Amino acid sequence: MKVSSPCGTGSLSTVQNNRFGANFVSPLQKATHREHATQSCSWLEQCYEVVVSAPSVDTSLSLPIDGGSDAGMFCVIGSQLDHTRLIQHHISAGNSAERNTGSPRQIQPGDIILALNEYEISGYTRRDAVELCDTLTRIPVGAASTPRRLRIRLSPPQALATGSTMLSSFLAAAFPLNSPEYSLQEKIRENVYQRVVPCKCF
Repeated sequence: MKVSSPCGTGSLSTVQNNRFGANFVSPLQKATHREHATQSCSWLEQCYEVVVSAPSVDTSLSLPIDGGSDAGMFCVIGSQLDHTRLIQHHISAGNSAERNTGSPRQIQPGDIILALNEYEISGYTRRDAVELCDTLTRIPVGAASTPRRLRIRLSPPQALATGSTMLSSFLAAAFPLNSPEYSLQEKIRENVYQRVVPCKCF
């Protein structure tokens, strides 16, 4: 599910949910909604996308992933990232920073992984994120002559209101309903719930 950002820059998938929940917004918070919207735009402008692939069909994509909800964290790019072991492709539409500099952002260790292709992975365990990455980039034998490309949506941790990769601090914060941060909280809870509650088969 892809929804354009409310600021008109970037593309962060959101879950529209109008019901009241744990993040009930007080009248005081509603009064400061406009100021928060400006801050949200600033956060979204710092998010960026990269498209990467393995160097060849004979090698797998070397994308280290750390953290995960099993560690109480967002999934992040691992410190073992080696730029020489992956190819970063040019994408025509970038964020404002990319348009101003004329060059794409380089993927950085420690940056939060918001999505792999169309899959929003905030709240995934590390194992689930790694398995999804492998599935999206795996090439069936004899099926292709070029490596499969992977689009990654990322955010520097300092761009978040909490400035942290810890899920607990982000989930404990109160954000206006339908703000990008509130939607991200809902996506985290949804993904965590799916991995904690056992499936009932009838």
